[in-house]
Amino acid sequence: MKKLMLMFVVLLMASVAFAETDVVITTGITDISNNAEMENPWGGEVLLRHDLFKIGDTPVALGLSVGMQEHAMRDDIGGCYKLGWFKIPWSLDGDIMDVPLGASAIIKKPIKIGGFGECILAAQAGAKYHVMSDDLTYSLGPLESRANIDDTVTANFGLAIEKEVIKNVSLVAGVEYQYDLSENSVELNGRDLFEHDLTGWAFRVGGAIKLN
Repeated sequence: MKKLMLMFVVLLMASVAFAETDVVITTGITDISNNAEMENPWGGEVLLRHDLFKIGDTPVALGLSVGMQEHAMRDDIGGCYKLGWFKIPWSLDGDIMDVPLGASAIIKKPIKIGGFGECILAAQAGAKYHVMSDDLTYSLGPLESRANIDDTVTANFGLAIEKEVIKNVSLVAGVEYQYDLSENSVELNGRDLFEHDLTGWAFRVGGAIKLN
């Protein structure tokens, strides 16, 4: 998995040599409230966009992205098993580090918005491979075991508004919907504890810099 990530980062950096390339750096939160066991993750993403061709005055670009976000367990995950008169407490603590590697097609449409003047509406569709690194501990009384989670894939669709504030530098605000394409669960000794569903909305802000 480390080799896959290294190859992706090398491809990301090498692609800067393409004409009409810009980099978009954003941060934000993903609402995965249908995942009752995890907090909504904060994170960041770096997206490189390379214009391939134009349809009229609208550039069509290839996007390659790498991000990082942390999924933390909710504080109230736990309970007690009852065995007659005895109660044995259990809990699940820790977090999951999520590194999404993405590829997408992007359309950048010049538009005018009231007093903001000339802006760019960027529509994006693609997929992300989420490399999961878990640090989850399942406790049953005095006993502790390591829980784990597999990698997963999501389909991603987004819209963003970009406004140039100085030459080649723009502010960015956008929304993205991601849909979990694989059934991914947190497991303990081969037994599913709960489904880790990444379906939800992401809200991002940041900036874009035109490189060449």
